Amino acid sequence: MNDPELHEIPLPVEPAGKSHLRWRDGVAYGLTGDADMTFTLDKPRRVMAVRLRFSYELAPNESARFLMSWKRSGVKEVADTERQFTTQIKAPPKGQPQERTLTVWVNDTIDQIRLHPDRKPYVFHLSEIVLLVPAGAAP
Repeated sequence: MNDPELHEIPLPVEPAGKSHLRWRDGVAYGLTGDADMTFTLDKPRRVMAVRLRFSYELAPNESARFLMSWKRSGVKEVADTERQFTTQIKAPPKGQPQERTLTVWVNDTIDQIRLHPDRKPYVFHLSEIVLLVPAGAAP
């Protein structure tokens, strides 16, 4: 079976909604453990994956619990855990570059992405959001 050809669609790195955080020039300052930000697509579209480029301001030996969820507005969700991805992000070794690229496989029709960078206050630099869509779904 051949993999489908995917096209990249950049999403503006400017949250449409935010909760318990300050946003300035691509940097989210999470003020509480439930701080998050929402990014909206121009319309619902089939998204195979979302690629993010980001970095944290983490002390050595510190880590962050990153959570991303997605949905389509107006569609009743079966369970929140079905449309989310969680991973632990560790501080890089001293002297190593901190910016990371993370690809989250979605395989769903969506129009919203929510990022919850940590369960504690944080400083999160977001430099890129790219949607990977099937060739027929590209604009």
